Amino acid sequence: MPVKATAGYLTGYGDVDFINALPSYTLPFLSREKSYRSFQTDGDSMYPFPEKAIIIGEYVDDWFSLKDNFPCIVVTLNEGIVFKLVSNRIDDERTVRLTSLNPAYKPYDINVSEICEIWKYKCFISDTIFEVPQSIDLINNSINEIKHDIKNILKKHCS
Repeated sequence: MPVKATAGYLTGYGDVDFINALPSYTLPFLSREKSYRSFQTDGDSMYPFPEKAIIIGEYVDDWFSLKDNFPCIVVTLNEGIVFKLVSNRIDDERTVRLTSLNPAYKPYDINVSEICEIWKYKCFISDTIFEVPQSIDLINNSINEIKHDIKNILKKHCS
């Protein structure tokens, strides 16, 4: 689902003609017995995937079967299309908890009546390589400095 088509998808997901007009594809590692849909990322909306990556999801027919903290693409009436970790609270509260992999966003609950579709994450396609967050680089540099310092201390004490 290209980003430009997202708004159309939100209004046409229940229209058989609209769905039949969507481009179709096959990938050799996906079962022909299941339904899949791809969604294109936009900005940090589907973090940690790079912008314009294609996330492929497998249609979830039985929402009660969802395992907690499983990554899913959730098509909602009010939030649009989001990629979140889904925690199943349907039996107790008629909600699912949506938790972003992006720590800038807090988890929130959404009533099942606001959910149109759920697609569990299968894989993604991107022409961009993930960038290592700068904080990881800083941690690695600090560890290397500590290792260097320890070697110097051991050399002085063992000589």
